[in-house]
Amino acid sequence: MLEVSMGLAFLPWERLPAWLTGPILVLAGVFILFQAEPYSWEQGEAVAMVVGGVWMFVSGVRTLLAEPDTVPQVNRIRPAHPGVPDYARYSERELRQVLTRIDRERFPGRVNEIETRLAVLEFQRDQPIGP
Repeated sequence: MLEVSMGLAFLPWERLPAWLTGPILVLAGVFILFQAEPYSWEQGEAVAMVVGGVWMFVSGVRTLLAEPDTVPQVNRIRPAHPGVPDYARYSERELRQVLTRIDRERFPGRVNEIETRLAVLEFQRDQPIGP
């Protein structure tokens, strides 16, 4: 069973995608820009909101249109039991290193899993290739 991490989101609008949050930020910035006193800090903040909103929108659209392999993995799929290593992805050399360093009394199940995985890798290596 896999869990998908949505990251930290304290407020409901923090889960909105960037292509949607950007225009909302631009609209809020434009509204504040015209309400603020001319040449004030508030007007400068509004301009920064507009620029940030445009940047957010462009980066969100670029992410939507990007190839799946080039999209950054922000919401990575995590194993159902965090902290438990996935020894199936380890190489034989890495498994042997882990086996020399692991606390055998504390993690006997992991030791068995590593030894089983090493035996499978050794068996696969010894099998002849072809008919």
